[in-house]
Amino acid sequence: MTSINGFLDALPRPRLQRLGRDVPTYRALGVAGYYGALIVILAGGLMTGRSLLMLAILALVSGVSFFVYAYLRRWITGQERIVLLEHVWFALAASVAMLRILHEPVAAYLDIESVGMCLFLAAGRAGCTLVGCCYGRPASIGIVYGEAAALDGFPLDLVGVRLFPVQTVEMIGLLVIGTGGMFALRYAHPGTVVVWFLAAYAILRFGLEGIRFDPRPHFLGLSQARWMAIIEVGAILWLSDGHPLNGLRVEAAVALAVASLAGLTLRYAFDWRRRILKKTHLAELRSAVTTELSVRPLVKVTSAGVNVAASRTGAAFGSEAHVSISLADDRRDLELLCQLAASAFPDLSPFAVHASGGKVLHLVLPIPPELDEDDPKAVARRGRNLYGSVLRQMQRGGASANVPVDDGAPPPSRSRPWCFTVAATRRG
Repeated sequence: MTSINGFLDALPRPRLQRLGRDVPTYRALGVAGYYGALIVILAGGLMTGRSLLMLAILALVSGVSFFVYAYLRRWITGQERIVLLEHVWFALAASVAMLRILHEPVAAYLDIESVGMCLFLAAGRAGCTLVGCCYGRPASIGIVYGEAAALDGFPLDLVGVRLFPVQTVEMIGLLVIGTGGMFALRYAHPGTVVVWFLAAYAILRFGLEGIRFDPRPHFLGLSQARWMAIIEVGAILWLSDGHPLNGLRVEAAVALAVASLAGLTLRYAFDWRRRILKKTHLAELRSAVTTELSVRPLVKVTSAGVNVAASRTGAAFGSEAHVSISLADDRRDLELLCQLAASAFPDLSPFAVHASGGKVLHLVLPIPPELDEDDPKAVARRGRNLYGSVLRQMQRGGASANVPVDDGAPPPSRSRPWCFTVAATRRG
């Protein structure tokens, strides 16, 4: 494990040296991936006897669509964020439109394009691995990103934390999918390879979302990418079935969709994690530390199922409180406990927190604690700061980590083109 981690720790390099100047790694790998995909597409054309000129035009349209969609998304949302599934959909839609305008067989050319797209996306995930975006959850095997990565956009609160290389796993999966599609080009019925690519990548992405750790939009407990993967697989099953639809199948599909949505809604509404972060529960926890603890040492279970044990040092007003919190029923979720602590006690320092047994969070609080309401984004950032500090201590055997903590100010950045960069762009 030590040798694997040593190899992985040597990978991060947010910028490369080329001809005496810095080049963003993600942009360099993106360009290399595009040219590699172009070679694969032309090779696929030779294997299947398709027009190389048409394939070159198709590759150009796909490449231009990447930038067009990025600009459109930035114009509509006001932020730069690359979501690979969105770009895949837009590129395929642009390719279909171009092929129909030129009266070319859509399915046959999309088969070849999908194989090249696998290589391009794999190169993108290699870039994510090196620069530190789209990172995985904390793990005993993984990559530790340093302050150099933070200068290019990696979260400062996770500097020094070992994270699972989920980007590398996705890269390998994409290469496997592309290799399988390449071997099938000569023998498969037109349209089969693109269906294989879309279905396999959607399933791969849905599974890997469970071990991603970077913040992403969620709805009813599922991330944006998982919803898109579900829609993608559903559309593929619907469109690739050559049998005519009948009323019964339509009704069954609608019933299944409604039941699934209702189940997710109920699961979200009764999620015990949400109850722990409700304002009423935060007020209960604050009251316990500020009021009940002033009378006697505190040992209780809150209404949301959080075990609290607290004592204070000294009798004078302004002394410190030593508080330990854990989840009932022996549940383990240090990330949730850190978010609870950051939400309930805004003035809590990340250096006054440590964990034991992987399930108990120990806090040192000033009495009385700061109780002002705070911006939700600031609270979430503080929670991640606390969690990052706890993770560094746990992964280093309890030693305190001399790593700066995000105080809300953006990290210093260099001036660079917006596309293919990390400091100004979030990727998914």
